[in-house]
Amino acid sequence: MIKLLKELMYKNRTSISDTNTNEMRKTMNLISGALMVEVMAADHDFNSEEELKLKEILLNRFEIPEHEIKKISEQMKKRADDATSLYEYTSLINENFNREEKLDLIRNLWAIAFADNILDRYEDSVIRRVCELTYVSHSDFIKTKLEMKNKKE
Repeated sequence: MIKLLKELMYKNRTSISDTNTNEMRKTMNLISGALMVEVMAADHDFNSEEELKLKEILLNRFEIPEHEIKKISEQMKKRADDATSLYEYTSLINENFNREEKLDLIRNLWAIAFADNILDRYEDSVIRRVCELTYVSHSDFIKTKLEMKNKKE
């Protein structure tokens, strides 16, 4: 999707055993951020609440520098109308995330979706597809959804 992310993903796919832990963690954080922007883009309404929540999550939880956040967000907004596959992201998540890390990612996706107090069906659909592609059970999909909805209220 994003040139930077694609380069990082293909680099890591070919030499994943040679990649140091910090570099892999940075790559996985960027992929997580890109998925969050996918949720934002799903309803074609980039609003300030979602952007603030994205920035908060990426800065505080993933320690992605602010200039990287801006780049990710800008590039993802530009391609929001393109038909793309989530598989290239979720395949790396499956290779590198344990169950709890996957659930944390899903919680973050829900936090973005609920940031504007409106859960759009397309946002829900993106999160559902991410869950399916990362082998997160339907019950965990529902549990994390309710957990994050209750946190927002």
